[in-house]
Amino acid sequence: MKRPVIGLWTLALMFVASSSHASEQWTENFAEAKAEACKDNKDLLIDFTGSDWCAWCIRLKKEVFDKEVFKKEALKSFVLVELDYPQQKPQTEAIKKQNAELSAQFGINGYPTVYLADCKGRAYAKTGYQQGGPEKYLELLSELKKAKSQRDELLAKAEKASGIEKAQLLDETLDTLEKSEIVGGYDDIRQQIIDADKDGKAGMKVKYELKDAETVAKAGDLEGAMTKVDAILNTPALAGTAKQQSYMLKANLLYNKQDKAGTIAALKLALEADPNSDQGKRLPAIIEKLSAEKAGK
Repeated sequence: MKRPVIGLWTLALMFVASSSHASEQWTENFAEAKAEACKDNKDLLIDFTGSDWCAWCIRLKKEVFDKEVFKKEALKSFVLVELDYPQQKPQTEAIKKQNAELSAQFGINGYPTVYLADCKGRAYAKTGYQQGGPEKYLELLSELKKAKSQRDELLAKAEKASGIEKAQLLDETLDTLEKSEIVGGYDDIRQQIIDADKDGKAGMKVKYELKDAETVAKAGDLEGAMTKVDAILNTPALAGTAKQQSYMLKANLLYNKQDKAGTIAALKLALEADPNSDQGKRLPAIIEKLSAEKAGK
């Protein structure tokens, strides 16, 4: 029996259909992914990748994400999100902007980085490339999901408190997450902490305003970050370590702007704010070195 001849046009259509079906399993639109996850009571699996240059990203996709057993099981619990940072692959300006913002928000330092997050986009676990194929990876994801329950217990405890006590418990929750390098998606929690410490006396308002400024700086907006730092430095109650940290961030921003004179001035004010801290004890040597560089020695 002769097999039917498949023309090039038919073959091309089959390829397009196949590619289209594969892309439907992963979305690049973060807002749509969150909406779908909330609607279907799922979490997000977010893959920060460099699809056309990162060797470990390509291996992770080939060895795990492209396997049918992974797609079948993962889709039961997760909406799959691919945030790509390619070198050659074309992207719309909207996706480039979205991905740059999310990279800064989640504190991405390398690829591949895989986050698990709830449907609000709040991360609770982090991983990357792992050997062992799709089965092992699915086992890992199951284990990582336990971190969500632990996080939710801490948040529930904070919800029962009020005022500064609530802020302190929320701060403890975020500190616990940050120890596991989890930073993305908690802007609402940070704002609650800032609102509870309006006068800054508990030290948490400045702590999270500085984190916000650092996020803006990492996104490449040095001027925006500087504006935020200057606003912090104008806080009447600012003193001690908080004031020193604020001037240290200002010095870092000025250094990145190649303003050595401004950097040295900011470091001197940081030293003056808290000379006996560990950072303060290191500052004279840093100031001396930068001053020598500025003088051309």
